[in-house]
Amino acid sequence: MDRSVVALIRESATRHPGRVAVLCGERRITYGELEERSNQLARLLLRELPGACGPEKLLGICLQRSEWLLLAILAIFKTGAGYVPLDPGYPAERLAYILEDSRALAVLTEPAFAPLCAGGGRRPVFLPDLAAELASVDPEPPALVHDPRHLAYVMYTSGTTGPPKGVMIQHGGLTNVLLWSVEELAESPYEVVFAGSSECFDLSVFELLFPLIAGKSVRILSNLTLPLYLKRHSGVLINTVPSLVQTFAQRPEILRGAAVLNLVGEALPPALHRTLRAAGEMEIRNIYGTTETTIHALHQKLGAAEDEVPIGRPITGLRACVVDGDLQPAARGEILLGGTGLARGYLGRPDLTAEKFVPDPYGDGERLYRTGDLGGIRPDGLFACYGRIDDQIKIKGFRIEPGEIASYLDRHPKVQASVILAAAAADGQTLVAFVVSQHGDLTDGELRSFLKSKLPPHMVPGRFVVLPELPVTATGKVDRGALLERL
Repeated sequence: MDRSVVALIRESATRHPGRVAVLCGERRITYGELEERSNQLARLLLRELPGACGPEKLLGICLQRSEWLLLAILAIFKTGAGYVPLDPGYPAERLAYILEDSRALAVLTEPAFAPLCAGGGRRPVFLPDLAAELASVDPEPPALVHDPRHLAYVMYTSGTTGPPKGVMIQHGGLTNVLLWSVEELAESPYEVVFAGSSECFDLSVFELLFPLIAGKSVRILSNLTLPLYLKRHSGVLINTVPSLVQTFAQRPEILRGAAVLNLVGEALPPALHRTLRAAGEMEIRNIYGTTETTIHALHQKLGAAEDEVPIGRPITGLRACVVDGDLQPAARGEILLGGTGLARGYLGRPDLTAEKFVPDPYGDGERLYRTGDLGGIRPDGLFACYGRIDDQIKIKGFRIEPGEIASYLDRHPKVQASVILAAAAADGQTLVAFVVSQHGDLTDGELRSFLKSKLPPHMVPGRFVVLPELPVTATGKVDRGALLERL
């Protein structure tokens, strides 16, 4: 039986064709309409781009945030191909690199973005201009059964050094995380999922596809308009990074429409958890994952606020362990992940793939992904994450993990979030703590005294910078470069 994403969404369309599947601005698309229009677009692509469609082929998507973005993803899946997301807000040079590196054979786009997709002999397909032509195409689904080993998408993430790298995600891993999500949230009180993440951030895959398998509605928007639509909706599931929620967490009226809050992609500061708990009765989940393990890997439904927010246990089909530098089990060390959601590797980068995807010393030919995250297993069996191991800083000969300092600083009752970075100093490097607080009376001395009671002297930052909020990138993550520019 075909258990691919498109087959599962087709089942939803068969059960309730008249239910609203997609909301975008004032436009509404039912499940029946979504199924027919994506079938028609898939057939048109198969007719016009026969050499670019089929298993292991890749097509680019460069579109503004509208229903066409979702239609493009579904249609590409229905041709058997995978997709490469291209955010039109990215620099042209970066988009050109991604298109060249991925060897995408065509790009589904619109006329305004044609210059961003030019070159390489790729054919642009202007989707909004095809609306009239699509109406005459057969609305039946193309005959295709998906192999779970075939590529679903290639998502580009920043390289530690050098250009971005393409993470190859397969259909089996994608189906696994989406079906787990449907089961995990089966009793949760939501009816609509907000899709505001950039298509180049893997949270977007969950936001766009999960609600359709669950039989709910997806509202396509941007993160900038999220507060506006929260005031207009109730029963909303929000899946986003803590730093974005932090920007409006002090205004409880904005969160009244939120029924379920999945916090992903960053550490959840204990102070933010306390603020959210006080804001309403919403379900809150702390979810840990990486692009290389297909969106979500561990999760924890949170109860009362506590000083250390756990990342929980592995989702169905995945496993996690903590190892030392020799890949031996350890109480505290690097978090490694394996199982169904594991990516195939990095496109065209066998060296990096071998470095990050290592043989499981206890598995039968299985692999584990080295996350680079510092973690441990608590006495209650839940995993905890303490920051990064590859952000390690050396100060006066001492090795320092910034995440460990932040985990203690975040326990201060006036601290909502913090980031620890190294900055140049006369004698080498010094630690700088960037702290978010709404308390105007929070002083350097208070923070320094607090940390001195918990950490050795070499781990206490030499400087503290108190901010109303942390700057974030286009994907909602903390912009560390912008922080250093404030010094």
